[in-house]
Amino acid sequence: MTVSASSHITSLLKVKQSLACTSTPLSIGLGRIVEGQEPLILAELLELLGQVKEGSHDVIHVCRDDQRLATLKEGLEFFAPTLKVLSFSAWDCVPFDRSGPRADIIAERIATLAQLEKGKRRGPRLILTTPRALLQRVPPRSFIRSNIKILSPGKRVDRARLLARLSAMGYMRSEMVIDKGEFAVRGGIIDLFLAGYKQPIRLDFWGDELESIRQFDAGSQRTTNKLNRVTLLPVSEVDFSDEARALFRKRYLEHFGAPQRSDALYDAVSEGQSFQGQEHWLSFFHETLDCLFDYVSDPIISEEADIAGAIQAHFDQIDEHYEARKQALEVQNFGAPPYNPVPVEQMFLTRQDWASFEKKYSYLQLSPFDLDQDERFDELYSLEGKAGINFVIERRDEHSSLFNAVVRKIKDRQGKGKQILIAAWSNGSRERLISLLQDAGLEGLEKCENWQEAQALSKDVVGFIVLGVEAGFETDDCLIIGEQDILGDRLVRRKRRSKSDADVLKEASTLSIGDLIVHNEHGIGKFTGLKTITAVGAPHDCLELVYH
Repeated sequence: MTVSASSHITSLLKVKQSLACTSTPLSIGLGRIVEGQEPLILAELLELLGQVKEGSHDVIHVCRDDQRLATLKEGLEFFAPTLKVLSFSAWDCVPFDRSGPRADIIAERIATLAQLEKGKRRGPRLILTTPRALLQRVPPRSFIRSNIKILSPGKRVDRARLLARLSAMGYMRSEMVIDKGEFAVRGGIIDLFLAGYKQPIRLDFWGDELESIRQFDAGSQRTTNKLNRVTLLPVSEVDFSDEARALFRKRYLEHFGAPQRSDALYDAVSEGQSFQGQEHWLSFFHETLDCLFDYVSDPIISEEADIAGAIQAHFDQIDEHYEARKQALEVQNFGAPPYNPVPVEQMFLTRQDWASFEKKYSYLQLSPFDLDQDERFDELYSLEGKAGINFVIERRDEHSSLFNAVVRKIKDRQGKGKQILIAAWSNGSRERLISLLQDAGLEGLEKCENWQEAQALSKDVVGFIVLGVEAGFETDDCLIIGEQDILGDRLVRRKRRSKSDADVLKEASTLSIGDLIVHNEHGIGKFTGLKTITAVGAPHDCLELVYH
């Protein structure tokens, strides 16, 4: 069934009705969703699902990558600031790597799992994830549940047991708390940087009584505000208890036999020490691992276009990296220490697992294209999304004013009953756009902080919003013009995330010994192979380059 609706709300109402009135999984295609419109569509769909009396479905939305996830989350904060949105990103390292994931990523993942483990709240939740994160197994619910502890002032706390608990949860003791996962003890004060918090916490004790809980700035060490309670969560997906270490040693011996004298991983775990990259043996520290679907009851899976291809590509990458470790190519070619990989099915979903989940749960695909009816979809809807106005021609015309042209287009659309919103990338660029358009004669300008405020504006008022869209879009009653639609580029650019070592090493497999490559700082060098060096007590695979 293909429905062409004059309003996308009409189609979303039918989607809600279909999902609410069936007990069997449905596959639904939503076509003609222009880029930038996805957060609005998801926000409106979740609002409609929240009106279903017979329970509220959670939605797991699969983004192409972490950048898309971050952009979508920012858009949802504008369109639906009260919607419960959780992020579940992938580790920032390749499968079976020697380096482990960053502490802040682990903290976010565990905070999300803890939120899901607490059970259903009123209304639906939206869980944003990626193919890489979705296919990787996670610690069991029992591990998260048993390690959630709430502290509040006025209660008695055994400090010795608390410190032992922090160590078992993966926190590292330091002189001063700066990064996530650290704790420090100074007399009757315990400082710690908890998973799920943006600033470190200071616990002030009088004997065994917890007197106060304060947040403080890691740089200045000054208190920022007081808290009535905090929730302790693990800072690592690895279980650091004595029982878990014993389980690791048992399983390691079962799978790989007696360790060699140079097996730094086995030695570190046996001695109760942390080891770089030990997360890649996660299944050895837990009796069993779960997956994200185990934390969410009867979810709806929502996907961007071509996620199926991205999932299959990640399955291929997992198999490729596993086979490379099994064949010990880096040992034979570069003299690296041996690497004993965990069986794939213990750390990742299999293709069969994924196929069963696709059949088990209702599925939505959001696509910018017209979707053709085929066996994939039980229902098909066109949301009739329209691209916004782009001023590329006006920018190239040296004989006319760009901003005068923008004002003319705005007034024309206002005359047709459209609500006009100008989307800037930052508060600073919003102020600049307001000033430029005022100079061009535009009147009736007002700042809006969310979608609800924008909808409340009069049609003769132009709303200025902060929303990270590459290009604007148009609905039946609203036109959003993006900063880049007007200027062709952003007034303010966001800082790019620096590449991690894992990102760099992904490309090593494409090089051959003797290849010439260009380094950003040092110029042309010759690639002589991978070399494993020991840093911070752990081996790291590095590219060895030789210069004249």
